[in-house]
Amino acid sequence: MLCGDVPFGTRTETEKLARIMAHFGFETMPEPDRLPIGRRLRRLAENVLISLVVFAQNAGALRPDTLSRVRLPIYFSRRLLHEKFGDADEATSFAEVA
Repeated sequence: MLCGDVPFGTRTETEKLARIMAHFGFETMPEPDRLPIGRRLRRLAENVLISLVVFAQNAGALRPDTLSRVRLPIYFSRRLLHEKFGDADEATSFAEVA
């Protein structure tokens, strides 16, 4: 399984991203609205770091809502990997032929 925790924008932008990711086969799992304080502090620190990187690269792209980014956990299941890309054995046998 492939998974990631995508920091994106606001909740409405996250819903758009979820639809786009679903088009490519990723599944999303909404997080609870209320997270433990430790997790919220870590996310705030990550948002500050992301904002500083954006500011350093392109200050004009920094938006006021960057400190309130939400995360979108995405998953690509093993079953779907097999359906789309086949078995690892098939890939190995193809590499041996080539």
